Amino acid sequence: MTSLSRLRNFTTLILSATLLYGFFMLTPAAESETGTAASPSSVLKSRVLFVLMCQSQAASFHKQRCDLLRRHIEDQAKELKVPAGAETPDISIALAEDLVDPGIETFFYLPILAGNHTQLTQSDFVFFCHEETRMNLVGLLNQLAQYNSSKLASLISIELHLANLTALSAMCPRSVNLTDSCITWTTEMFRLPQCFPNSSAVSAVLNRTLFAVKTHQANFATVLSVVRDTWAKEAPNIIYYADVEDREIPTVACGVPNTERGHCDKLNRILHLLAESNNVSAQATNNADGSDKSNSSSSALFDWFVICDDDTLLSPSRLARLLACHSLSQPADSPLVVGEKYGYLSADGWHGYPYPTGGSGFALNRAALRRLTVEANGAGGIVVTRCGSAESPDDMSLGVWLRSLSVPIVHSHLLHQAKPVEYSPVLLRAQLPISFHKHLDLDPRQAYRDWLLDAGTDAASKLDVGSADDHKRDEL
Repeated sequence: MTSLSRLRNFTTLILSATLLYGFFMLTPAAESETGTAASPSSVLKSRVLFVLMCQSQAASFHKQRCDLLRRHIEDQAKELKVPAGAETPDISIALAEDLVDPGIETFFYLPILAGNHTQLTQSDFVFFCHEETRMNLVGLLNQLAQYNSSKLASLISIELHLANLTALSAMCPRSVNLTDSCITWTTEMFRLPQCFPNSSAVSAVLNRTLFAVKTHQANFATVLSVVRDTWAKEAPNIIYYADVEDREIPTVACGVPNTERGHCDKLNRILHLLAESNNVSAQATNNADGSDKSNSSSSALFDWFVICDDDTLLSPSRLARLLACHSLSQPADSPLVVGEKYGYLSADGWHGYPYPTGGSGFALNRAALRRLTVEANGAGGIVVTRCGSAESPDDMSLGVWLRSLSVPIVHSHLLHQAKPVEYSPVLLRAQLPISFHKHLDLDPRQAYRDWLLDAGTDAASKLDVGSADDHKRDEL
């Protein structure tokens, strides 16, 4: 176990509005050395560092959201009033990626803490915030005044052993009005992104999205029937790729025998089948609504390709809302993969690689599919999209390919690799989930109705997009 004992003389305050723990964590020392709370004026002399945990600097949509968060903090800092004779706190802001060496992944906290950057070690308090975190800066500073920054709250190991965590009710998962007592909260964009004023653009994205479901013959009457009874009814374009053809369902035989685990060969074959049938070799540019101009001449072409397992539960309309934000802001010729981002052997940031979890489902834009198929040549012309074996883990193999081909993976906390019961209810209530995975020990049809089914026949237009106050507070 590698300790992070190199971190000295500052207190870490963590708002975990991400998937790591599913609750809000406060890790400063609860008392000063004398046993009493630090005086309110002490924080005004403190150095407070805000670390912005942007989901991706490679994706224009997330960069815009992070820029908005930075302005949100800066505007409040400019207007900060302190008592007569007191010093103004030294407030600084840093992107997570600026606190580590180039190439190190920063989609979770530990590589940042392990990096021991001078901005961390010279700060009295460090506040990690999701790009959709918002705050009452005065209230937050007043809260920090209750803690002693000279006492390290706990050591956090690379293995995520955490100690001395204190829940703080004023750090809210979601704020519903402008008069509550929350000092931090998350925006409606955290709950589910909304980048278009009406549902027609979202419906257009859904119509330009092709869902590819990996299945096999033994699951046709059981697991696959759940897909067909639930979320497939909301997906206008869906293909079931299997080991055999079944014209009644129907399924497409992908030409790869089923394996007990891994399914790398099957995924690789599906990627090439999708590319061949959708002319991904054509160069792409954007229409005004974010759709791909190269698709305009044929309804058989798609902008997004979603690949998932047959035991994945999905909300196609919610996923379309997320993808619509990327379609609007991302150049069509810029490859992008959207999914739940995991890391293999990457806790220290130096080793391993990230990958999109297959069970939660992931989406590739046309440029990413083209890069993985038509342009899948690495150094020396070697084709990088090769499986170690037919049973190599498909999603982890995909992660290796994406890194070799310089295709960014954008994390979404709304996609879930596990079942609803395995997440904190506080976290799930703060979001409109897009997916879950696995049928074991639950009724998958009921889980779909409880968590993913939106009211009305036109789900894209029936989603709760929040009140006017919700959106007003987003920009505070």
